[in-house]
Amino acid sequence: MSNDAKNIAPEALVLLQERLAFFQTELAKEADPGRRFQLTKEIEEMEGRLGLPASVAPIPQPTPPRVALAKLPAPSEHLFGREPELQQLDEAWENDELFAVTIVAGGGVGKTVLFRRWFDKMRDARSLGEIDVFAWSFHSQGTTDKPVSADEFLHAALSFFGDPDPTSGEAFERGHRLAMLVKKQPTLILLDGLEPLQQPPGPVQGNLKDRTLYFFLRELVQPSTAQQSTGLCVITSRLHLPEIRDEGTVLNIDLSHLSEPSGSELLRALGVDGTDEEMNAAVREFDGHALALYLLGGYLKVTCQGDVRRRGEVGPLKFKAREGGHARRVMEAYEAWFQEGAPLNVLRLLGLFDRPADPAPLDAVRVGQPIPGLTGSLQKLDADGWSDTVELLRESHLILPHDEQSPGTLDCHALVRQHFGTQLEKQHPDSWQEGNLRLFRYFKSVSREKPRSAEDLVPVLASIMHGCKAGRYQEAVEIYHDRVVQGDNFFSTYKLGAFGSEMATLYHFYAGHWDHPVGLLSRRHQAFILRQTGFCQRAVGILDEASKWMSQALEVFEELEDWEECHKTLGGLSFVDLSRGKFDAARVAAARSVELADQLNPQFQWLNRAKLGDVLHNAGDFEEADAVFRRAEDILHHERPDWCLYGVAGLKYCDLQLTLGRFDDAAKLARWNIEWVEGHQKRGTNPGVPGVTELTKTVSRLVLSRVHLADESPFKDLETAASFLDPVLTYLRQAERQDFLVLGLLTNAELSRKTGQLKQAQDDLETALAAADRGGMALGKVDCELELTRLRLAQGDRDAASVSFEKARDAVESMGYGRRRAELEALDTHCRQSAD
Repeated sequence: MSNDAKNIAPEALVLLQERLAFFQTELAKEADPGRRFQLTKEIEEMEGRLGLPASVAPIPQPTPPRVALAKLPAPSEHLFGREPELQQLDEAWENDELFAVTIVAGGGVGKTVLFRRWFDKMRDARSLGEIDVFAWSFHSQGTTDKPVSADEFLHAALSFFGDPDPTSGEAFERGHRLAMLVKKQPTLILLDGLEPLQQPPGPVQGNLKDRTLYFFLRELVQPSTAQQSTGLCVITSRLHLPEIRDEGTVLNIDLSHLSEPSGSELLRALGVDGTDEEMNAAVREFDGHALALYLLGGYLKVTCQGDVRRRGEVGPLKFKAREGGHARRVMEAYEAWFQEGAPLNVLRLLGLFDRPADPAPLDAVRVGQPIPGLTGSLQKLDADGWSDTVELLRESHLILPHDEQSPGTLDCHALVRQHFGTQLEKQHPDSWQEGNLRLFRYFKSVSREKPRSAEDLVPVLASIMHGCKAGRYQEAVEIYHDRVVQGDNFFSTYKLGAFGSEMATLYHFYAGHWDHPVGLLSRRHQAFILRQTGFCQRAVGILDEASKWMSQALEVFEELEDWEECHKTLGGLSFVDLSRGKFDAARVAAARSVELADQLNPQFQWLNRAKLGDVLHNAGDFEEADAVFRRAEDILHHERPDWCLYGVAGLKYCDLQLTLGRFDDAAKLARWNIEWVEGHQKRGTNPGVPGVTELTKTVSRLVLSRVHLADESPFKDLETAASFLDPVLTYLRQAERQDFLVLGLLTNAELSRKTGQLKQAQDDLETALAAADRGGMALGKVDCELELTRLRLAQGDRDAASVSFEKARDAVESMGYGRRRAELEALDTHCRQSAD
């Protein structure tokens, strides 16, 4: 016993020993990390007082939960009439079978406010427990027709959830990693304002444009993996999400406009006075629209002493509901009241941005010569005057409340930003351009000349956007070429897989019309933008659009007699037209690309021949295709004796070898591709070849699976085929290269059919057929119908098999898809035997 223990009174010593035994017993039963930590500290203290050696290993203090709400607008003080929806969110949080909630309503109805109130209530009541919270807002000018990328979200979320290298891998690979990380830990995720990433009203309304985000969300809500998740994802949008809403793990909340009692309660809370009848009338006149009533309350309080009877001073309704409706009606009233003063200048200033405005870029516009209608009134303000103006706008509810996480940053509702930005552009076009010019110069000055990560790209892309809005298209396209594409490196797409960011950036060079690049670009740069657009559309599987853009690019390059760029464009065009089933066009494009490469660029002689060989193979000219591939291999060996055909070219050669029954040769080439890529990855070296990524390894494994799956193969082994295919499907389900995804699903459907898993085969074929149909992949659709024929025969449904067979036969004959004629003959025999 230590001297300290000897000095303790006998009765106290007994009590201390009893307490020690009690805490040790409690520690043995306790599972909660926080409580275990507290008990351990108590035991350590008592053992120290008793002079005893430590009986338990120290338990590290639990890491406190992380909360990232910086991308979410600051909470509103007012929420009325949403008790049922708050209750639904509470129940979703407690329901172990729900993993996502979608809150759908028009702009300004209060989706984000609802979430913030629920989150604050849960946090104050400590009902969330020890979980991580991550929120992200996709609001961009409040529209659904402007491309918005999920790439920045992906990078930020991966960093937040502990990914060691958020920039590694292609976008779809990072999306898969994010889903896996989220499932490993208790989380609450908010994706706010998702509509800019959804298809606008039309045949595919609400479908996600960004396939990475699609696969991320599908992974989270899949019933088969739902039990692995330990949290909730809340999504707010103006549009339903049909691609996930029917899963049993998703709760859909349609948020209606405010009722008369709730709207009246909101107005009174904002300082508006009037009788119940007058209040109810005001709510009716403004259609119960939450944002409109919120702005109306601020307007009446600031300009009309809170008298609801003066609401007639707000002008008539001019805008459709999807354009902002009654909310913009109140904004016009504010605009008239502010006249050309400082408050209106601040609102127009925020209209230049597509996101919250930080102090530095705000100052970049404010300083310098006054800009009429934009900064003229702001030049006279000192620090106190600026603060007073901002406070007035907050009191008017036109600027969101102060956010302690982002001091100095100004933000407003997307509809407010859209309104005042549009008004500035219409009423003061020169000032609109000058404001964007200053932002262009600012973001250009703070960005790296050679970005190395997705984070580095953020200010670069901002500079391009503002440069285009300022009319500096030529300067902007040079930045795009040098810093985003980085010449032949294709940095943002091949390196980062950021196809979403690429498309959103390209949009600005079309001045928002998706018709033709603006005439302020040089003809060469117009062609470059057209080809890049086609390349991105091809990568995400929208082939008809890809062909259109690439064909337009080719016309311009031919007009300029730039034959170097022509043969590059022709190579891509042949690939796209082949996938569309346009064999004549694909063959002409591939042959011309070979001819031009032979004249101009030896580096592409073998590659363009491989593309021609692929066209010939699919047309059914097997011998000629084989000769062309062998010639491509000879040319490559002349330059690099130890190399084989690699990347997509190598995989297409494998495809031909499988058709010709050379299963051993196909397997050897696929293994070489895997080892070649892994060697470069292990050494951290750059092979100097665009697009050599994880995709090459994955599709090489797909080839090996097909080697062991084919009935004619001497290596047929369904278990081995499955072992190669399992990791392939995990990867390809995240892939933006939809052609390979379709091939992967077809292969899995064949494996499932041969192993008797007919329901799985049908599910895979339905998914593959939908992807092929959506992307205009004519060859992929034929392949799906052929496999559907085999599946229907296996299911004993001869009539359905005949329907699929006839569809495939008609398409093969009309397109000239000669590669499949032998399969059609064999299937015709099977169908007849089944009928007999």
